[in-house]
Amino acid sequence: MADYQLIVIGAGPGGYTAALRAAKLGLHTAVIEDRECGGTCLNRGCVPTKALLHASQVWSDAHHCAGVCADGASLDLPALYRHKDEISQTLSSGIEGLFRSAKVTLLRGRARITAPGCVEITGQDAGTVTADHILIATGSVPARPPIPGLELAMTSDELLKGTDRLYRSIVIIGGGVIGVEFATFYSDLGCEVTVIEGLDRLLPGMDRELGQNLAQLLKKQGVRVFANSMVQRVEQGKDGLTVHFTTRGKEDFVTGEAVLSAFGRRPNCSQTASSRRRTAAASTRMRTGRRASPASMPSAMFRPRCSWPTSRRRRERLAWSGLRAARRASGWTSSPAASIAARRSPPSA
Repeated sequence: MADYQLIVIGAGPGGYTAALRAAKLGLHTAVIEDRECGGTCLNRGCVPTKALLHASQVWSDAHHCAGVCADGASLDLPALYRHKDEISQTLSSGIEGLFRSAKVTLLRGRARITAPGCVEITGQDAGTVTADHILIATGSVPARPPIPGLELAMTSDELLKGTDRLYRSIVIIGGGVIGVEFATFYSDLGCEVTVIEGLDRLLPGMDRELGQNLAQLLKKQGVRVFANSMVQRVEQGKDGLTVHFTTRGKEDFVTGEAVLSAFGRRPNCSQTASSRRRTAAASTRMRTGRRASPASMPSAMFRPRCSWPTSRRRRERLAWSGLRAARRASGWTSSPAASIAARRSPPSA
């Protein structure tokens, strides 16, 4: 007999909500997590960055608001990061309280699926546990493309751990959500910020107007934005780190005291399965072995079974075909007069 009916690997937003739901439905459930409960969102993403952005916005408003004199104000960066950590710890402990109230077992350690229904744990609660079902919810980690010298740059996870001083200048590689948030934070605090984006605008995954307007706002704050720019290498120099990139075929470089690698995130599943075969199965059939299925992996890793067509012309054809089918079902024809006549005519016996 298995130790649990369900084992959830990962206590992030996908994992802990699934575990609580399963426990509510009566399943004997366990969650395996080697870090803080809450995952990236609560500890290394959405929540901590919003806490930092709120503080930087207050600092910026105090120094640029008409009629407000903030000459004697000072910035205590370690205290700001401690406040951020307190918020994350409070929310994380709240999730652990939900586990206790729902009678969900929290196992501390790193999980590795060794066989169907069998999970090996290394860490605080080391051992082997079995389950009828395994749910993979390991989330994501920062991506590091193979760019020479990129190991000199920090990731968002490392930057959110805190620094004891404010950087005079910072170069952010990547103009997505992560890069734009940190660009806003450091520009509000008065740092020299440079953003390098490989595509034609900031926030390339969102509407074009958002990226264009945001680039204009950042430029007004003194942020230098380079779009359509591909990073070639990162080098250590006398004045800091130098990032070499090409813009429309022309080589250029920029130097900063620190460099942030904000290329996005990738699935965190390198050590979950015990072999390449199981990992490949997870990405193609949405299952690992026979009893494990990922829950909160980034959607880019898996091909959806049914998706709305990405081609604009294809979407328009489907919309018009649906409209014509609805007209036929309601008695409408291509001629308005004929449709009115059809509606007014008495039904046949």
